[in-house]
Amino acid sequence: MPDNLSSTRDRIMARIRAATAEAPNREFAAVLASRPPAENLLAPVDDPVNEFLKRARSNGCELIDLPDLPELPVSVASRLPGIETLAADERLGYLDWSAFRLTDNTSEAATGLVLADAGIAETGTLVFTNRTVASSLLFLVDHLAVLLLLSRLQRRQEDTCRAIDRDASAVHLVSGPSRTADVEQTIQIGAHGPRRLLVFVLDDRASPVSFVQ
Repeated sequence: MPDNLSSTRDRIMARIRAATAEAPNREFAAVLASRPPAENLLAPVDDPVNEFLKRARSNGCELIDLPDLPELPVSVASRLPGIETLAADERLGYLDWSAFRLTDNTSEAATGLVLADAGIAETGTLVFTNRTVASSLLFLVDHLAVLLLLSRLQRRQEDTCRAIDRDASAVHLVSGPSRTADVEQTIQIGAHGPRRLLVFVLDDRASPVSFVQ
């Protein structure tokens, strides 16, 4: 590095250190402590279920009320006529998928079936971690069917961060079918993810659901 650039950098860093010294950390902490919690500055999410449904629908999701878990295969088949291949989340693979040909190869599967780790009511977003769902199952299929348990619904993203597996090294946030306008400013559906996103909503809050691992 040339001497003049080095000396310029040193002068800038010295000014930053001097400015920092004029505002001790304890004073900065006091300012932060005097502010109201962040959630008090945001619009309340009083009804997480309805908020999620409204937001997810506006994101382009197809929402289906699922009365009982064993009805999931029939419900999926009825909404994807003509679809033969299915790559299923192993936690849901024990259900009766006789209407489909199950495969582990996501590149040949027309449909992926996954269980959401969480849902964010504020934005209508589905949350998945690499600890439970392979990313290929989320992004390499044309149709993505997602089972969302209402017991896993969170009000905000901050709540979700506290609820999901802390050992996960990757978190995927999915808010509707894949779409982009990067190509000549024209909306392209399914450019880097599923063309359709079907969300099967199961209310398990009164009767928890257990899955075969």
